[in-house]
Amino acid sequence: MGIVARQGIFSAVNLLIGFSIGAFTNLVIVPFMFSDEISKEKFGLLQLIVAWAVVFSQFLNFGAINIAVRFMPRFRAENRREELHYYTWLFPFIGMFILALFLGIGGYWFMGIIVKEPVMDVGFLVIILFLHTVFMTYFRSLNGIAIADFKNTLGSFFNEVFIRIILILGFALYYLGKIDFVALFWYSVLAYALQFFVMLFTIGGFRLFKIKKPADKKERNELLSFGAYSVLDSGANIFINKIDVIMIGAIIGSADILYYQLAFFMATVISLPGRSLVNVSLAVVNESVHRNDWDNIRKLYRSNSLHQTLVGGIIFILIWINIDTMLALLPEPFRVAKYPFLFLGISKLFDLFTSINGVILSATPYYRYNFYYNVILLSLAVLTNLILLPVMGITGAAIATAFCILIYNVLKAEFLYRKFNIAPFHKSNIAMLICLLVPFGIGYYLPEIMHYSNDAAMAEKLKAVFFNVAYRSSIIALVFALLVWFSGVSPEIRFLGAKLARKAGIRKND
Repeated sequence: MGIVARQGIFSAVNLLIGFSIGAFTNLVIVPFMFSDEISKEKFGLLQLIVAWAVVFSQFLNFGAINIAVRFMPRFRAENRREELHYYTWLFPFIGMFILALFLGIGGYWFMGIIVKEPVMDVGFLVIILFLHTVFMTYFRSLNGIAIADFKNTLGSFFNEVFIRIILILGFALYYLGKIDFVALFWYSVLAYALQFFVMLFTIGGFRLFKIKKPADKKERNELLSFGAYSVLDSGANIFINKIDVIMIGAIIGSADILYYQLAFFMATVISLPGRSLVNVSLAVVNESVHRNDWDNIRKLYRSNSLHQTLVGGIIFILIWINIDTMLALLPEPFRVAKYPFLFLGISKLFDLFTSINGVILSATPYYRYNFYYNVILLSLAVLTNLILLPVMGITGAAIATAFCILIYNVLKAEFLYRKFNIAPFHKSNIAMLICLLVPFGIGYYLPEIMHYSNDAAMAEKLKAVFFNVAYRSSIIALVFALLVWFSGVSPEIRFLGAKLARKAGIRKND
């Protein structure tokens, strides 16, 4: 089994576990533990602080994570890892120094801009923001080293599973009355600190602090140039992913962040196959570019696009067909997540179909174009959110995201086709579309069989919801599986299916 396949499976397992934890958090903990207006405002404020910390950590890492991934093959071959570690630790330190100055001088002003109505002490929020950013920034550097060493699954485990389990324990302490919201904010800081330190000792411990200042000034300038552009590229990309939450908090209010994040979480499920494949493809693409093996990149590009869209597409269909049934269990305010999910889900499908275009572009001498496209995307995102948010609320934010992601991916795909003659398009795309549209059409007309009254007990509601979702999903999934199998849209899936069937004794060896 190849590196991509093997680590793809491990990453998928991490993402699946993380999804299960996220489902419990977004569908149970948030709607029912933070149900009153004050708690929704404060918990939404915590999510806003974390969103800004994610953005700052990406920019203020100054490209250390991308430098590690891009240049590790060279430094590893020349036995100069300590020189690469120099950038891994120095760049984030400079970033944290700049952030400390910025928040120390203008922290109150900044909080007044990003929070419509602060419901907690502003000075306290500034400190919490800074500490979150510190640990997230250095964790990103560690993750870059892990990815470069083909330990991609570690980052996905700590991001998808570890941190979510630790945070759930904090939510439980709050719900049981053991801590208040101030302590919950501090607990969140400690959770990200623990994530960093456990990751540190998992991938090497103190030996990673062994550094050596690079002597080659030409090479240093090369890395600095790449780091500068890559941080602007990645930072803009992260900012784009968080711009809707950030602008909702500034324009509408932090409570609405919770409703939007519910829709965003459901849409994130669609991108799970893409995230696992992209994570493990990153190092492979860089190695292939290093060897000038464009046939391998072309094959990986098309294969990822096909399989990501197939799996992500059927997930989108299953959620959309059952969304009214599932949202009926939640408190009324959270049911507004339906149409934001629709548009966010469509945006995820755009991403899945265009596959690893950003990964490929960042590994080529044209990596700067990722930044240019991100600037265009960021400008569009701010403009469309400013127009649509006040008029359409969180649904407007979702529409803005879908529109921007479409434009963004079209631009990058066109560039790769023009420069390298590679594209995600293939003759199998037509069969893929049929495999998705047919089960969607069937599922659309499947009615609910089991019903319940509004005043029914929760157990009765859960029973009806589970039955309706299970029967509709089973039919849709069966039709999809049969179409994928008999259409031959994916030889890889047929091969894997036949292999599993032989192991199970269902099918004899040819």
